[in-house]
Amino acid sequence: MYKVTIVGEAGINWDGDFREAYELIDEIQGAGADLVKFQLYSVDSLFPDKKIIVGGKNYYDIVKKCELSFTQAKELFEYGNHVGIEVFFSVFDTTRVEWCEKIGVKTYKVGARSIKDGFLANRLREIGKPVIVSFPYGETSQVYLWGFSNWIYCIPVYPTKLKGMDLHVADFSLFRGLSEHSPYIEPAIVAVSKGAKIIEKHITLNRSLGIGPDHSSSIEPKELKELVKIVRNIEKCL
Repeated sequence: MYKVTIVGEAGINWDGDFREAYELIDEIQGAGADLVKFQLYSVDSLFPDKKIIVGGKNYYDIVKKCELSFTQAKELFEYGNHVGIEVFFSVFDTTRVEWCEKIGVKTYKVGARSIKDGFLANRLREIGKPVIVSFPYGETSQVYLWGFSNWIYCIPVYPTKLKGMDLHVADFSLFRGLSEHSPYIEPAIVAVSKGAKIIEKHITLNRSLGIGPDHSSSIEPKELKELVKIVRNIEKCL
């Protein structure tokens, strides 16, 4: 029997309200997940034109509002320790990596848009801590994150429809897990049954009330709890 690592991706689903960030940590921990992930970025470096267009709407302001400072990231990490769950981060540049090293972060995540960042890859290699890498299936050119072990199959469509999953092509002897962006738990269950060892799911407190761009691509705490229960039962069968 092996244990699947379940990552609750809080991301920017706290909409810039720190009370919601803490509540997301509480809910993900209470559901029985293993890790909570937020994002560390400079929005103006990633989107210098100040345009983050999803569904015809510009979400720059809300994404900017969710840009964590060093102090805020440290507070989230320490709160996770307090309630008994590891908090870690998607890092988008080496400055944020150095923040994480000062904080004491144990695990790193590299998103699909950063797999061609050689500076980021080299610094993470030097550090030598576990790195989870989202990899869009079929990408082959100029990938600097080769050599890391925790590659997870990523479907970078927000939200992803069930018919767009194409999990029949996902080889979980090559990929260690799945990162997808749908409001369903079924894709994760399919992936685990096919051998996935890591599942990353976006979590929102309330899919219908969220104001950021990722809420419609997320599951709610009660759904995460059900997913964890099913995955733990699948583990017993394998």
